[in-house]
Order: sequence, then C-alpha cells, then structure tokens
Amino acid sequence: PNSPESYTPFLDSLLAQSMFFEDAIANSRTSMDALPSVISSIPAYTNESFILSEYSANQFQGLPSILKEAGYYSAFFHGANNGSMRFDAFTSAAGFDAYYGRNEYPNPSHFDGNWGIEDHHMLSFAVDEMNRFKKPFFSMIFTLSSHHPYTIPTSFKSRVKHGPEPLCATISYVDLALKEFWEKAKKQAWFKNTLFVFCADHVGPTKRWDRSSLEWTYRIPIGFYHASMNLPKVKKGKMFQQIDIMPTVLDYLHFDHPFMAFGESALRKKQYPYAINYRDGIYQTIDSTHVLQFAEDQTLAFYNYQIDPFLKNNLRNKIYAKENKMKEFTAAYIQQFNDALIENKYQT
Repeated sequence: PNSPESYTPFLDSLLAQSMFFEDAIANSRTSMDALPSVISSIPAYTNESFILSEYSANQFQGLPSILKEAGYYSAFFHGANNGSMRFDAFTSAAGFDAYYGRNEYPNPSHFDGNWGIEDHHMLSFAVDEMNRFKKPFFSMIFTLSSHHPYTIPTSFKSRVKHGPEPLCATISYVDLALKEFWEKAKKQAWFKNTLFVFCADHVGPTKRWDRSSLEWTYRIPIGFYHASMNLPKVKKGKMFQQIDIMPTVLDYLHFDHPFMAFGESALRKKQYPYAINYRDGIYQTIDSTHVLQFAEDQTLAFYNYQIDPFLKNNLRNKIYAKENKMKEFTAAYIQQFNDALIENKYQT
C-alpha cells in the first residue's frame, strides 16, 4: 500500500487498517482456479481447472455450505454473462443460496459492451440486495473490469489514474468503484458487524521485465477488515495464501464444527510457513526467503528469491537440509491432495 505506483489508494487505506498480508500468494494464475481456492480451500494443483474437471462432481464443502450450518444465508455476485467460467455451477455446488449475474441485474443499459455489468453499478446493486437478506449472511463479489479491452465507464474516464499499461486505468476504476461501495455500505446496519475480506484472484498481465520475478508473478494482496479494528497486525514475510482464507474466516467466527481445508488459519500458530502453487507440471513451494521447484518427487531447482529475484542461481543440494524439508513437505502435501480428489474425500 501507499506505493507511488499504486492505482488503488482507497484500497490501500483500508488495508492499512486491516489484518493485511503483504506477502500473500495466489494459488493459481487464473480466475477460474482462484474461486475454489478462496471459497473451498481447494488448491489448483492439476492441469485442468477443478471447475472444469471430473472432480467438480465430487462432494466438497465451501464457506457457504459450512456457514449454512450456523444459519447464514449466502449469495454470490458476478456481473458477467451467466455461465461465464461456470461460476454459477460451481457456486451452486459450493452451497450458495443465490447467484446474481448479468441476468439478475435489473438494468441492461449498464452492460459494458464486453464482459458484463459495470463494476460500480454491480457493487451498488449488491449493497441493495444485501439489505434484503436474512441475517446473518455471507456474500462474495467478483469484479470483472480489469480484463481486455479495459473499458472505463464514461463517467469515470476523467477520474482514473493512467499508467504504462491499459490495465492500470481499469484497476484505478475498480478502486473508485470500491470507494463508492464502501461509502454506501458504511451507512447500513450490518456494516459494523461484518468481516470484509479483500483478495485478488491472480496477478495481471504485464510486459515489464522488472515485474517478471517471483515476487511479482504470484504476489497478491489479501486483507481482513472489521470496523472494530480488533484483528491482529501481520509481520512482514508471514506466508499466507488463498486457501488459507476459508479456515481463517471460520476461526474468526469461532466455528467449532469439523471441516476440510488444505489451508491453515492465520489466527492459529501455523505448522508450516509455506505456500504452494502449480504450473505446467511444476510445484513451487515458497517460504519467506526460498522457493523450491519440484516435479515427480524430484527437486528441479532451489533459489533464494530474496537475493536472487529472477531465479538465476540454482542452489539445489547446496542448502540441503532446508531444501529436503521443503521437498518432503511438498511430496506429502500433494499426495494428500491427490488422495482427497481421487477418493472423493474432500469433506468431513
């Protein structure tokens, strides 16, 4: 937050008051893979997205189905065409009571001409709908503006901050839309009792060479905000990933029933200071200083990305104790994940 290059000054102001994980890791590189990670603590460790795979028919839990046990109503807001990325099918399977897509939005003139309903309209609509929900409720809003062709609504064109890439202006627009949403939400009775979670789905595209290091390829902002300001501050370097969101939310709500998650709550002492992502057959296990690249039970590379951000100096077998510890953890973790998928055990 508060970087001179930032295009999100309002979000930055909220994260400064939040339990903010500056070094958070995305579990994937796509929006479709991010959704199962955030909602159901299902990491993206297969070549095909969980949403598209045969395993999507498995029995699995998610925040909406788990919270339903405690009486929560749930809804998912995504202004794109219904069926986009199969979000409607996945969120239904995850237990959401309602889905609000472009079809459910009341004013067709707010269509952006490409992806769906403009974010500032959809965010305002979400507040109106949430006011009608039975309490307690759980809602998730997935914005859509930051995609090609990076359309900016006419009323925002003179207000956005432009940068070296077209994506910058759309990020600025979403930040302005978030500010409007926040000002409207603060006036609602439920605001002061609500835990807000901010999370990016993945890192956006860039042509900048200085944004191609590990730090920039998977690092995303994740923050938890409550009006009471009673959330702990986070030490720089603490590992946190998308699959940790579900157990952290349930811990914050003092949910005391068993549930299945591959992530760990930030409100407990974490057993392993690692985050894992997967791409093209290679697993990356990351801690606060090192990254292990691993495939088929073999270490491919081991780097200190803090002093070697572009991963040029392979330290494989040079710091063997730490490398081996991360390797053993990764192998056991992936085996457990594969067993849960294949044997349909992704629930308690």
